[in-house]
Amino acid sequence: MRWANTGQGRSLATPGTSGVCPACNGSVLAKCGEIVSWHWAHKAKDCDPWSEPESEWHRGWKAKFPPRWQECTIGRHRADVVTPIGVVEFQRSFLSMDDVRERESFYAGLTWVVDASTWALQRQKRSWINQDLKTQKFQWSRPRKIWISASRPVYLDTGSGCNHLFRLQSVSIKSGTTFAITQPMHKSDFLRMCYGLPLELPPLLPERSSFDRHQEAMRRRLEVMTAAKLKDRQFLAGLPLFDAEPA
Repeated sequence: MRWANTGQGRSLATPGTSGVCPACNGSVLAKCGEIVSWHWAHKAKDCDPWSEPESEWHRGWKAKFPPRWQECTIGRHRADVVTPIGVVEFQRSFLSMDDVRERESFYAGLTWVVDASTWALQRQKRSWINQDLKTQKFQWSRPRKIWISASRPVYLDTGSGCNHLFRLQSVSIKSGTTFAITQPMHKSDFLRMCYGLPLELPPLLPERSSFDRHQEAMRRRLEVMTAAKLKDRQFLAGLPLFDAEPA
């Protein structure tokens, strides 16, 4: 758990501190070792039955959103991020089909971002299926059936070396080989979509060379937007406005 309530408000874990879980009001302790990322842990069992250990991949994605959008309590559960377009869940560990269906039924407007960096995905040399729709094909040696059957949008993150996410559209099988048909979206454009901002669609080939540069440009644009305009973009009742990003 990244956030807890303390005497200083909603806070990140720091050595020697304690806090309260925003969902259950149970006591949590700061875990600040040298190996695992600093986090909060319940003294008793975690109140969220969907809670899972977080990797640096999870935390890296969540840190790209305002703090008040992270780990929002909805019922008994902590959504990874709640944005103006709905809940975004960052998934790395295995889920059963029942788990996927349960979360898709529970969260409004759910979007999945799945860590596919270790999957056996191989982009085809002649991978452009439809230039107008910008669909690309991957050979998929060990397909994950749960994500093929998901009813909500699934974006595959193939790793830090690629500036695009790939929205899973469909799957085809030819001569016993499975192919994933995907639609690429630059990671900066995915964030713009989540923030409720207009997309700026550059040519997908070649890829943009600096994700950080475009992310910083997006943040500067957000800083000059008025609170009224931001509020108009929010569709979830009671969704708080932006905080300043931590330095």
